[in-house]
This record gives sequence, C-alpha cells and structure tokens, in this order.
Amino acid sequence: MTSIRKLLVLVLAMTLVAFALPGFAASNAQTKHVSLNTIVDGTDSTKVTLTLTNDNPSGSSAFVGSATFSVSGPNGLKISSVSPDTASFAAFGGTLSFVPGATSFSITGLSPNMGPSDSYVFELHVTGCGDNNQWSVKAYTGPSLNGGIYRDDSKDAGTIEVTAHACGSADCSGVTAFTVTQPGGTIELVSGKYTQAGDVCVPSPYFVTVTDTLGQNGILDFRLLDTQLAFRYNIFNTSHQPILWSSSSQVAWAPGCDPTSNPGCWVPAQPCELQGNPTLVEKYLPWPYVKLVADNGTKLTVDPSTFDAANPLPAVPFRFFIEHELLLVTQIISATNTWKVQRCLWGTCTSVTTHAAGEYLMSTVLPQLPLTLPAGTSPLYVPGTVAQACYVNLTNQLVQSFDLLSRP
Repeated sequence: MTSIRKLLVLVLAMTLVAFALPGFAASNAQTKHVSLNTIVDGTDSTKVTLTLTNDNPSGSSAFVGSATFSVSGPNGLKISSVSPDTASFAAFGGTLSFVPGATSFSITGLSPNMGPSDSYVFELHVTGCGDNNQWSVKAYTGPSLNGGIYRDDSKDAGTIEVTAHACGSADCSGVTAFTVTQPGGTIELVSGKYTQAGDVCVPSPYFVTVTDTLGQNGILDFRLLDTQLAFRYNIFNTSHQPILWSSSSQVAWAPGCDPTSNPGCWVPAQPCELQGNPTLVEKYLPWPYVKLVADNGTKLTVDPSTFDAANPLPAVPFRFFIEHELLLVTQIISATNTWKVQRCLWGTCTSVTTHAAGEYLMSTVLPQLPLTLPAGTSPLYVPGTVAQACYVNLTNQLVQSFDLLSRP
C-alpha cells in the first residue's frame, strides 16, 4: 500500500509540473519586454514612422519572432498603407499581413529573430485625423503570433504612444468651408482673414476630435497650432442634422483644465454679440474697422481711409479690440478722426499700455462671462472677463478665437 501511495504522489507531482510548465514559460516571457515609438511626419500628417525595439539588455535570451500592431482612438483613424523599412526587411525579413483600411497589421516569420537592442521600422500612412490616437503592440517569441507575449514598456510606464494628425490647414480666406467627418459627427469650418488681435491670418494646421456622438453629450475638441486664429464652424450629428447651440451648451478653454475629468472646467456657452450690421460673408469673425494713427490714452486718432464699407461702424458706444485689449468707444469726432475710449474692458488689462501706429481696430462678437459663474467652476475662469468663444443663437454655429473644447 505504501508503494502504491508513493507511486500516486509521484504521478500527481509530475502532472502538476506538466501543467505548470506552459504557464511558467508564458510568465517568463512576460518578464521580457519591447518598446514602441511613433513619429508623425512634420510635413505630411498622414505619414507615421513606427519603430518596434527589443529593449532587453545585451545577453538576454529574449528574441522576437512576430508581432501585431494596433491603433485605436475616438477619431476612427485607419491604416491605409504599411511597408517595412528597407534596412529592417534586409536584416530580419518577415511576412507582412495587412488589409487597407484596417486598424492593425502583423509581421510574422522574422528570420533571424530580433535580438536584444534590435529594432524594426515600418512606414505607415493613415486616413482620418484628430488627437489621442493610441498605438499598441503585442510581440511574440514564436514566428506565427504564438509563444510567450512580451510586455509593452509604454503601457507599463503609463506613456502609451499617442499620435495627432492634422485635419487640414486654415486657408485664411474667410470664405472656404472645410468639412471634417468623424464617427461622432461632422464639423464644417471657415477660418477668418484676421485674428481677434488684428494680425493677418497665417495658414496653420487644425485638429478636430469628436468624443462619442455630438448631440448625445459628446465633446468636440478643436485645436490649432496657431492658437490665435479665428474660426466659425457648424456642427452636425451622425445623421447630418444640425445641432443647435443654446444657453445649456458648455465650452472649456482654460489651459491645463480637463473637463473630461473635472466638470468645473466647463463654463456656460454665451451667445455672440453682433454689433452693427456688417455685410461680410463671415460677419461673426473679426474684421478691421480702421487703422490706428496715434494712441493718446483716452483718445485714439485713426485713419478712416482704411475703412471697409462691408464692416460699417456700429452706433456708439461699441466695443473693439486693439491687439489683446478690449476698449469701448464713447464718442467719435469725425472732424479730427478721433475716438474717445474707455480702456481695459472685462479684465483684458490692468493698466493702460498705448499701442503702436498701424495696429488695426478690430470688430468683435465675443461676449462677457457671467458675473456669477456656476458653483464649482474652476478658479481659472474669472467672472466678467471675455469669453473666448460664443454661439450664434438658434443656429449650429460656434465662433472661437482660441483652442476650445465644447459640448452642445
């Protein structure tokens, strides 16, 4: 009986070892790791260079035989083409598996396998645009996406590879409409000829990301490389029905304040305040009234020869910008081309700084933030200061002069 018991114990121990070995091998592979790096081309936002590196130390037994790469994000980014770098293919070969329009691709049968410190580079093109496109990799010890799976260092470090792809470039025409369609909705944009500060627009890439579905508590993230450019855009849901802005809509622009994690980063959207009766195609975007000749503190001397009849002067009093200061016209003396003004409106400055001749006096529709903001609003927003965006009442149009997150 004792012999039989010993035999049973031996068989049980061998069975446990047999079951434990694959798990042990997988666990051991998990202690080995790879890193992923992505770079978006500086002149072609659709081009991505992706590099897989076996970043285990020299002398390690970690070798990569195959890998799968994936991208995900709110923008519906797709991979349109992928090819191995010539040097990488010459060094390791491999068979590429890819279907255009997919969100992933694989390389199998690396020979020789990628050893410690080896890298494999791919050149990709993508379709779609926007921010927060996340890339990931699964690298395997086996040649056919099999065997142990290596850790992705970027995930362990909490720094997942993220790319941003421009949706287009502002053409500064004040006329041309651009359309950006994403899974969450469609945005039609027009860029102004001038910034709110009076600078002539310079074409700049813009980035649009729709989180979830607009009209269903979705968030529209609009970002510009030149944050001062002025835009007007219309928004539509996934059925291309206009989504109207209202006093219950929200906007956010405070730097470093993320409304997706801190609701206090939102402020109520304010209606635009159109002054006068301009006949411009984009009458809600900034446009010069006249040019400054001299700034004497409480009085401005202007050059009326630069006046544009498409943007006639509103009835006094009216507001306007010079650079980043908001002023109020209290009197116009036509005989001397003099405007009497109040300075530093709505917190745009704390002391009067005169402006140089040649600056434009700019129209504006930007309203004032309420003197009392909702409880819990971030202190980064100061009541009574200039709102950096506004909506055209009872329309799906939003006007902005800065980077912005919005929720209709």
